[in-house]
Amino acid sequence: MKKESIISDVLGLNQREAARLLQVSRSQLSMYELGQRDLPLSAKVLLTAMVGQAQQRKSAPTVLPVLAQQEQLKQNWVERQLKVNTFKQLRVSRILTKMEQTYAAQLKVLELVAHLKETNANNSKEYQGFLNSLENKAHKKIAQTGLPQLLQWQIKLAALQTEAEILHEAMEIPK
Repeated sequence: MKKESIISDVLGLNQREAARLLQVSRSQLSMYELGQRDLPLSAKVLLTAMVGQAQQRKSAPTVLPVLAQQEQLKQNWVERQLKVNTFKQLRVSRILTKMEQTYAAQLKVLELVAHLKETNANNSKEYQGFLNSLENKAHKKIAQTGLPQLLQWQIKLAALQTEAEILHEAMEIPK
């Protein structure tokens, strides 16, 4: 095993931090890692003790208070995100339902107008103008609530549902 990997992998320190703890210069530690120079005895003893303690920690991990605190912070954040996600899902589903209703209603209006234009004998300009205005109004609403817009909102809802699943998984599996 390389000396370099001992310091960075086992101890989790970079060269500057390790050199400061060992009370040697960074260049001296770097040369030690390359095998070109030896460390002072006091630094070697301290390094050996730190590596031994780190390896002992691997075999019997200790619970640090910071880990419990971080886990609690994560749980709190996930709970907040779940609440926000739930509200967003409700909002999007309401919008989607309203858009679907509007779209269906406007299709019915277009069918009715087409039927009335074909069958009605009342061909006054006022009546035809009213039918045309109904048709134009329906086309405008369909442009706002048509299939592309419905699909867009369905995708948003699906994304929110997937996000909720991920948040539930994160909440259940403590690491």
